[in-house]
Amino acid sequence: MKDEITKVAGWIKDQCTQAKKEKIVIGVSGGVDSAVSAAISVLAMGKENVIGVILPCTSSPESKEDALKVIKHLGISYWEQNLEKPYEAMVAGLLNGTNTTDKTVVGNIKSRLRMIALYAMANEQNALVCGTTNRTEALIGYYTKFGDGGVDIEPICQYYKGEVREMARILGIPEIVITKAPTADLGISSSDEEEISKIVGEPITYDQIDTILKSAIDGAEMAEGITNIQVAGIMKMFKNSEHKRNTPPDYEREYVNTETDSDN
Repeated sequence: MKDEITKVAGWIKDQCTQAKKEKIVIGVSGGVDSAVSAAISVLAMGKENVIGVILPCTSSPESKEDALKVIKHLGISYWEQNLEKPYEAMVAGLLNGTNTTDKTVVGNIKSRLRMIALYAMANEQNALVCGTTNRTEALIGYYTKFGDGGVDIEPICQYYKGEVREMARILGIPEIVITKAPTADLGISSSDEEEISKIVGEPITYDQIDTILKSAIDGAEMAEGITNIQVAGIMKMFKNSEHKRNTPPDYEREYVNTETDSDN
């Protein structure tokens, strides 16, 4: 895993060079995924060229506290912007006060507002926006399209949640950040596992999700203790989120070129 960290850092550096960008901008949430992504960015670009961004929006105080711990640990500069007022204005203006009880609808607005703020900073600083989505979340579509999925680079998207935790310990990330219950902090549920469990229809942990995906996608042996309901629920999430992993669908690429190839 140490070798993987080195490879990813080199890749980040190459991406910035190719794009003629000098810095990395990253939303630091206080969770392990953003902490690892930020830490590897520091290895790639130097701490003086990585800017952490804290974007509270009806968020828990603990998220900010943990984000500041990560920022202090890495020695990077940071920018903080409270998004509650623009969020409230968008909910009132766009939805005319309707559907505000749908936590997914308003939660996605928060995520997309954060994307706007990150790109505003990145444009100003001649930087790339660094994503924080891991492989587990990418495969089940557990992210917001054009929200936390709207980024320039995804350095940890090929690593399962358990592997990201392993990276975190190698990188010296504070243990409280590694072991805390993961949450998108969008007001939808108290934790990611709780929300995913509701979708699946049975309690499930990230370790169990990793096991199911490794078996289905990578051909690994299924571990004991996994139920049929868990497998069916996760595979349904995988199937239903295909549109997120191929965004946007391109008519010419999918149909016109296919027909041309067939003719040949």
